[in-house]
Parts: sequence; C-alpha cells; structure tokens
Amino acid sequence: MKLLSTLSALSILSQVFLYADTVQPSQKTVYDATSYLHKNALNTPLFPSINILYEDMLLPNGTNFIDLKYLKKYARSLPRSKIPYILDIEAWNIRPDVFDFIANIRIDRYITVIRTLKQARPDLKFGYYGILPVRDYVTAHPSKKQLKNWHEANVRVKRLAKYVDVICPDFYTFFYKDKKYWELYATKAIEDARMYHKPILPFIWPEYHDAAKKYSGTYIDPSFWKFQLDFLYKHSDGMIIWGGRNLSVTPHTSKEWNDKAPWWKSTKEMILKNKKH
Repeated sequence: MKLLSTLSALSILSQVFLYADTVQPSQKTVYDATSYLHKNALNTPLFPSINILYEDMLLPNGTNFIDLKYLKKYARSLPRSKIPYILDIEAWNIRPDVFDFIANIRIDRYITVIRTLKQARPDLKFGYYGILPVRDYVTAHPSKKQLKNWHEANVRVKRLAKYVDVICPDFYTFFYKDKKYWELYATKAIEDARMYHKPILPFIWPEYHDAAKKYSGTYIDPSFWKFQLDFLYKHSDGMIIWGGRNLSVTPHTSKEWNDKAPWWKSTKEMILKNKKH
C-alpha cells in the first residue's frame, strides 16, 4: 500500500461491530478505501468510505520518532465517526524472521501510537492495516514449519490486539494467479485472526499488487475477484477495498472511476444480493 499525503473524504455513517465466528449478512459492510476520481455519489450508501491514516500523517518526523504531542493534537482534529480509522504504518517489520527482542520493541511502538490516539479520542475506533495477523505471504506457505513460524509471530503480536477495535489483514493478490494459494493464505490468516476476538475486515484490491511485476497494474480476472468477494463475505465480518491509484507513474495519480468496471459490477451485485437477506 502506498502512502498518500492527504486525507480522503470521510463518509460518517453508523456501523455497529459485533464479534462472532458467523456474522449476519446485514452486519457486514464493504468499505471504500479507493482513490478513484469522480466516484458516483449514488454508490455511497452501498460502499461507504473508510479513512486510512498513513505513515506520513502519523509520523511526520520519520519512523524513528513518535511525537506524542503531535499525535494527540492530530487525533483531536479527526472528524467524529462510527466507522473505524485504519492506521497504515509499514516501517516496523515484525515478520517471523525478526528476532523477538527487535519485534517486541516495534510492537511497543505500534501500541504507543494507537494508545495515544485512543486516549485523545476515546469516542473513535481504530485498527491497523496488515499487522494483525502479520502480513507475510512467503512464510504463510503450506510447509508445516513455515506455518508454525508465522503462527508464532501472530501470537507474539497478540498483545497489540487489545488496543485495536478491528482486525485488518492484507489479502491482496501478490505473485500468483493462483486461487488456491490465495484461499490458503486467507483461510489461515482468518483462523489466526480469530484469536484476537475482534471483528475482521480484510483489505482486498481488484488489481494485482505492484510487487507482482509481471501483472502489476492489471485487474484480477473477474471470476477470481468474485471468488475473493464471496469467500470474505462468508468468512470475515466485512471487507475494505483499496485501489484506484496509478502506480506506474511517479508521483502516483488517481484513476477515473468507472461504474461499468467488471470489479465494481461484481462487488455491487454481491452487496445488493446480500442486503436482500
């Protein structure tokens, strides 16, 4: 996920989160974290906006210094909302290959940031992108040893879970056009995420991740995208869709919204179908 220097517009809509292994369809929301230009306002009730607070917004003096005074002031400036704010700090690596001593120092930093925000704004909800469970597509592999290492890293970060209101794993499509590999990762991540006892709102992206250089900038096959939507609607408590950025140019620009885009047609159909139940 790329850093954005400006805060996207916030749609203040009511949302009540209840933790359960199975959540009723009416409680599940598909949130809009995309940066597309000229979105169709008629879609807002179906696809409410969710705000992401990026690293440069939270740590303006760099990732080696947490300015508590600044964070408190920043938190007080945030609009009221029952929709969570999602924090995106990616500089503090806590993946399985990081020694416990270093990982725990970094987990303490994550705790410091979110605890400070919550102390300043106890009326707001907050979550972290890609931290709980730890984002690691490589280690989360069918090998028993690798899965064990990943699970232990997810247990290691468990103490952060009590400070978040939602769990937001990253289920972007990285290196493979392989539905089974994506399903394996998502399944294992949701299994581990349940130990945190908070609602799970995974991030997905209708394009291949830019790290997948061979496919970067291309949209996922519509059938694969529909599979992801249906899987997450069944197994998670909602989802967050990111995207709309043109990552092939620097600085990145926003793409134009297309109401007829296959990914949006499938998404809208899924939302409307489940709202009838």
